[in-house]
Parts: sequence; structure tokens; C-alpha cells
Amino acid sequence: MVFFWGVHSVAPSFALDQDIGQSGLLSVGKASDAEMGSSQVDTAVRLLHRAARSFSSSIKRCVMTRSSPELANAWVGVDVHAWQRHIAYQAAVYALLMTVIEARFTSCDEERNDPSKVHIVLSPKLNLLLDSIETQLNTRNPKLVTWFKMVKLPNLARYFIPLFKKWSSEYGRSGIAEVIHSICFCVAVDKLAERVSCPRFTLSIPEIMGELMDLSYNLVSMDRLHSLASEAGVEQEFLAYFGSKVLPNKESREVAFWIGLVHKRLCVAFRRESFISSREGFSNRKNLERDLATLGLFAFLGRRTRLFLLGMGMKDLDEQLNNFISYLECGSLFIYAELSSLPVYQLFMEIVAEEMEWLDFYAAIPGISLNERKRSKQHPIQAEKEIILSAVYCVCSDVFSGFSHFSSSTQQSLDENVVTFLLRSKNLLTMCLEDYLAAYYRSGYVRFCSIIFLSV
Repeated sequence: MVFFWGVHSVAPSFALDQDIGQSGLLSVGKASDAEMGSSQVDTAVRLLHRAARSFSSSIKRCVMTRSSPELANAWVGVDVHAWQRHIAYQAAVYALLMTVIEARFTSCDEERNDPSKVHIVLSPKLNLLLDSIETQLNTRNPKLVTWFKMVKLPNLARYFIPLFKKWSSEYGRSGIAEVIHSICFCVAVDKLAERVSCPRFTLSIPEIMGELMDLSYNLVSMDRLHSLASEAGVEQEFLAYFGSKVLPNKESREVAFWIGLVHKRLCVAFRRESFISSREGFSNRKNLERDLATLGLFAFLGRRTRLFLLGMGMKDLDEQLNNFISYLECGSLFIYAELSSLPVYQLFMEIVAEEMEWLDFYAAIPGISLNERKRSKQHPIQAEKEIILSAVYCVCSDVFSGFSHFSSSTQQSLDENVVTFLLRSKNLLTMCLEDYLAAYYRSGYVRFCSIIFLSV
């Protein structure tokens, strides 16, 4: 890993910060070791606070004299030091992300000579932050801009170098490590957005993270990416971003990964909430968590499908489609009588909805704006209805296909009643597709998505 800010670049006339030793690096004691053992995001936030405090102390020493306007404003209660606190966090964030850009997690000299993809993503946005810093410093004293670039910026970078060295030894020299670290730092910066107080930059953080997420997806498989994101403490950001891109998906293995992830999270949630152990009727049921997770997945699919159709203006569903969606939502009641109690079923769905809220089956489906149609009180026209139903059947077919792949790959046995539920659901979907084709085959606008039948 190469750093382009040398240890000896600090001008001799400036004293080193108190917590930066004569070696030029942040001294790492037991407390710092503990910090770096926590999540990467939390560690980055703590180091940003420390770097900001360092810059704040330095800038106060540089601008000790007060102008008449500042004294007048202070007299009437105006916080004349607010700019120092804001610029301190701006400088700390800039130093952190510049360290990301100028650090290399690869040993290939050829790659070092070219800007990394992370560099390409971050640089334009960092220029916004640098403009803000330079403008504020230049207003006070033009010489402060040079001081910041030549003295303080390399000094601030030393707060983060030990962390980079630790993480590079753990993750190895790879492009994905650089991207994951960058995502972590962006999450940390977003947590401090109010302190940074540079809206032009902080409002661009979601865009930056989206580009980095897309970049990471091109480097490793989805399951490996999820594992790295979880280890780094950014699983929620990973789920929030990719959860809206799960479907439609031509890669059955990837859909199976998402199905498996949902399954695992639901099992953990049922255990955490003591949903099974607190109810006598559920006792002595083998693999009950897995079965409830399966039922919860398809109940969530049914609920999201109904909400999607309502959002598209389809309030009056035909009998076949309504039967299919209703069975997805409530078919579990026919399997486990314990769920027929309204409070129990509500708790069941609350747990499912909370664990799966990041997953939006229909986010990638092009919407048909009701406002644009200006027919809020009317049904969609026939062509629009065909498009909407096609999307629904494609999504539902993909979920069944993904579950089939997941079930086959894990070789997990299913309860006989759950198998019956899946077969019944599949048959209802098949009948919906047959009716759909029969009704709209001659329209020339039909996009049929075949079902990969569930192997049970």
C-alpha cells in the first residue's frame, strides 16, 4: 500500500499535534486497538472526530485576532466560531477521502500509475468540499490555504494511515477492499453530515455510495459482497441499495442467494423475538423456523404484490389473481392453526415485514404514473393493465424459481404441509398465467414469463 503524503512533509516551523508522535503517525495505544477492532464505520467516525478536533485547535491558533465585525456579532450572541467547527469536519473528511484516493490496495505498479475507479468516483465530489474549505480560509487569510494544503492536510492524513495499514493486512491488496473501505467511509461521513455542513458535498453521498456499490458488484459475487459488507458494518446500506434491484433478474443463482438471505434473516428474527418458544402450540415441531420463514417470504410477496397493484390503480382484481394473492398472504393459516389468532398473525407479519422491508420486489419495474394519466378515479386502460400484470407474473415466477434453486442447493427438507402450500400457490399462479394468455394473446403486447416449476 503506497501513500503519497510523506511523513516528513510537515514544515519544521509547525509543531506536531499532541496525539501524533515523532514518528509522524498517530500513536496507537490500547484504546486505539480496541477502536480498530470495532466496525469500520464506528472507527472511522471516531477518527474523524479526533482529526476535526486537531484541525479546530490549529485553526484557532492561526486566527487568534478578531475583527471588529466578529466582536460585534459575538456581543449580540452570534456564534462566531461556528465556521471553525464546520471547516474542521470538512478538513477531516477531505483528508480521510484523499487518503483513500492516494492509498493503493494493489501491488501492481501499472495500476498505481493510473487513477483507480474509486479515484474517479470520489474526486469530482471532493472538489466541492475543497472549494468550500479554500473559500472559508481565503476569506480569513489567503496564506491559510497554503498552510492547509502543505502542512495541515498531510498532518490530518496521519490519523487514518494506521487504520489503512491494519485493514490492508486483513483484506489483502485487492480492488474490492478499496471499494468496501470507501463505502464505509462514506457511511461515516454521512453520519456527520450536519457537522460537516457542506450540503453540496453531503447531499452527493448517496450518489457516491450508489456508484461504489455498482463498482463492487462488478468485482465479486453477490454473496461474497454481502459477506464483506457485513464484516465491515455496512450490511444495512448494502441491503437498502441492492434490495431494490433484486428483480427482475435472469441469474437464478443470484435470486436464490437473496431468497436464502431472507430465509436466514427470518429464522434469526423468529428466534430473537421468541415467536416459537413463547407459544405452546408450536412446540415439538421440527424445523419450524425454516417453515415459518418460507411462509413469511411468500406472505410478504403477496402483500407487496397487492400494494403494487393498488399503486398502479388496479383495485378490482379478477377472481383468479385475487385468489392467488390472498393465498400467498393467508395460506399459512391453513397450515398452522396457531396463526389463525389475529394477534399472533399480526405479530408474525410484523416480524416478516420488519426483516424484509429492504426488499422491494417491484422497485425496478417501470411505473405508470397515475398523475400523468390524469385518471385517478379510473381504471388503467387495457394496454397498461397488460404491462402491469406481465410485471407481476414475471416477479412472482422469479421468486418461485429462486426458491426452487435455493431449496435444491441447500437440500433442506420441507414440512409436508408447506410443500402443499407451495404446490397450491404454484398452481394458482399457473392458472393466472393461463387466463392472462387466453385473454391477451391476440393483443400483440404480451410478454410471457415462463415458470420454472418448483421441485418438491
